[in-house]
Amino acid sequence: AMKDGCDVFLSLYQSATVFPSSKTGNQKSSPRHVMIVHDIIPKLFPEYQSTLSRRWHWRGIERGIRGADHIVAVSQSTREDIETHLGIASERISVAAPGLSPVFAAPASDEQVSETLARYGLERGYIYHGGGLEIRKNAQAVLEAYALLRGDRAAAQVPPLVISGQVHEETNPLATDVVRLIAELGLGDVVRLLGRVPEADLPPLYRGAGLFVYPSLYEGFGLPPVEAFSQSTPVITSRISSLPEVCGDAAILIDDPKEPEEIEVAMRRLLNDESLRSELGERGYRRAQDFSYDRFAREIIKQCSSL
Repeated sequence: AMKDGCDVFLSLYQSATVFPSSKTGNQKSSPRHVMIVHDIIPKLFPEYQSTLSRRWHWRGIERGIRGADHIVAVSQSTREDIETHLGIASERISVAAPGLSPVFAAPASDEQVSETLARYGLERGYIYHGGGLEIRKNAQAVLEAYALLRGDRAAAQVPPLVISGQVHEETNPLATDVVRLIAELGLGDVVRLLGRVPEADLPPLYRGAGLFVYPSLYEGFGLPPVEAFSQSTPVITSRISSLPEVCGDAAILIDDPKEPEEIEVAMRRLLNDESLRSELGERGYRRAQDFSYDRFAREIIKQCSSL
């Protein structure tokens, strides 16, 4: 970048990149550095620094964030985390919300939904949980809440639970052992693990669901609820980190996502109230239109141009 005489270098993700200008102030030889920061998860969750290599990796990233000339946070929540936990002045940080992948540009058609669900052996109306199986995504509480839901209602009245996302080795300390949990809870016949699915299958999977449950413990932004919004699927998520900011009044927000009982109550409420499902589907679809990569790019170019 310095050899090419770049005016501004843009890091699309938090990284350990540091330019000499951050130390020497030699702006003639070094570009100004703008870094998009999506989250500071390892700073907030010590388990993400459980090994020496992970600690060194995060130390380099934190140095890179501190050394950037300007930071673009993907949410106001992430901006506040950067200010609070890294001690970076607010005037060095702006906020720009990302948009969705082009595959979510329009709701999946009935034909797409039917073809995709047939391929996975699913019928419309299931409860859907996706977005990854890291511990902070809280699949354990989803499964425990689902077990409560089945215990509280006749089995025939409870739709199956469908979970997508890579199933990790049981020894992975950062991932939920969903296979073990499903067996322990006696849910083997009613929970479907799809594994990692192609991005093109996500819109019809969201649209075919009766509801999407995503009680994450932390999100720098949280794209999965917005993806569900784009398909008019009602969402249950957490009143934590960036999620209230992103979802507004378009989702049911759980005060304590660590409590399966709260998730179960929200799921039961949506399953029993067709009018509420329809209303949240409409609100969600309108909310999804607020997030655009064109707008995201314009804001980033604006910040780069102002340095």
